[in-house]
Amino acid sequence: MTGRAASIPATLRAIAARHAAREAIVDGKVRLTYAELDCGVIDACRGLIAMGVQPGDRVAIWAQNCWQWCVASLGISAAGAVIVPINTRFRGQEAARLVRDSGAVTLFTTVGFLGADYPDMLRQAAPSCGDLPTVVMTGDAAGKDLTWESFLGGGETVAETEALERIDAVKTEDICDIMYTSGTTGISKGVVQTHGKNLLAMGSFAQALGLSPEDRNLVLAPLFAQFGLRGGLYMDVMTGATTILDSVFDPKRIFDVIERERITTLPGPPTIMSALLSPNAAGRDLSSLRIAIMGSTVIPEDLVLGLLDNNVFDHVVTAYGLTEACGPVSVSALQDVPAQIASFAGRVLKHLEIRVTAPDGNPVAPGERGELLVRGATVMNGYLNDPELTAATIDEDGWLHTGDIGLVNSQGYVQITGRLKDMFIVGGFNVYPAEVETAIREHESVRDVALIGIPDERLGEVGAAFIVCEPGHELDPQALTGWCRGVLANYKVPRVFVQLDELPLNSSLKVDKLVLRRRLIVRPIP
Repeated sequence: MTGRAASIPATLRAIAARHAAREAIVDGKVRLTYAELDCGVIDACRGLIAMGVQPGDRVAIWAQNCWQWCVASLGISAAGAVIVPINTRFRGQEAARLVRDSGAVTLFTTVGFLGADYPDMLRQAAPSCGDLPTVVMTGDAAGKDLTWESFLGGGETVAETEALERIDAVKTEDICDIMYTSGTTGISKGVVQTHGKNLLAMGSFAQALGLSPEDRNLVLAPLFAQFGLRGGLYMDVMTGATTILDSVFDPKRIFDVIERERITTLPGPPTIMSALLSPNAAGRDLSSLRIAIMGSTVIPEDLVLGLLDNNVFDHVVTAYGLTEACGPVSVSALQDVPAQIASFAGRVLKHLEIRVTAPDGNPVAPGERGELLVRGATVMNGYLNDPELTAATIDEDGWLHTGDIGLVNSQGYVQITGRLKDMFIVGGFNVYPAEVETAIREHESVRDVALIGIPDERLGEVGAAFIVCEPGHELDPQALTGWCRGVLANYKVPRVFVQLDELPLNSSLKVDKLVLRRRLIVRPIP
């Protein structure tokens, strides 16, 4: 990592010194230059010091994309503390578990986003969190909670030199963030990553994309997820590019932002990219667009060809990554042909190795499918508070067992074909059936449940729940949907409910989900 600053905040300071007047963050009417962002981060660091936050402390952020999220997260890193992002779709109990598991000492949050009062949700679900120091970044603060302005005002008692000393003290090997990813056990796992791993991972990704200070990156992905935080804010700060924030997947709104802000870089799912080829795009000025970035799902070749042939983008790239590897593992090259871009997720980045293994653990030949294993400098430190799961996931030779099924062809291109873990993806969010099943079983009318993912034109996949009711109860899909929305994030709520007398079992006495899938094919659900 020669030539890189030691940490994310040190990187920001260096970039701000070189590109002081260049825009760093754009959030609606708020526009921060790199000089202003640097000052704002120092002020946030002073505010955290005034609150008593020490190096190594964990600080949670539970809010929508906004400029304050960026300043707060970078300020947390500047203070030597650790960022704990929380999904904005989580309910109170889900958020409380992350706060407790991480040992967060402070919460940055919001009131009013999608009608939610996050501080109240948390305290209703977990009264023990009632005394957690809380900063309400947007919306009205109640009780002892601090507004963003009062939080910064508290930092005025702390000398700027003390904040700068904190920044200088942050080391490459210090923990930067703990990002939670759900597991098949139904328990969210805290993935521990350092400043150095973030800098190496996103620096390599930015280099593969040819990102420069001239780029303007539209960050639609939530900042609580690595595609938004790492592939958005961190990567932009490292290169001096501009982060333009939004949270709404509305094609017309996106067209407006692209035109107004002269967007060059657009990460997003195929649905967003398809909108750029729709009749609604006619007459819109999309000439600033340079590069499209899509995830590891199979991309229709016609979409890639359409985006390139119609000169919507100069380049289209696909990539594969996971939280446990600090984001990107492989990425397509700018010169790859459409067939390669559509079918593969590029080649593995230089700082990583990849291996494909059979169920017995032996490597398979090029082009054969198996579990993907990854090894290298950006593999996580481990799962927070879970050494046993860490040891089960990263073997003695340092190979991270991803749980993803795929292949690597003779040219070194990576293709993702499935998942070992019982997981499906709803609108870009991973859903783990075990977690949802555990929650649904708490309903008084449910004796047993099995969840599978089924195709959906808009979201890619949605959940279908097969329910065995308690004696004397009948399935009420509308009532159960409403109940689920009270205990689960919306994307986890099944869209289809089917009542069964019993769940089919295989020879191992486990629920046979292949039978359930065939049932949906043979007897489609209206």
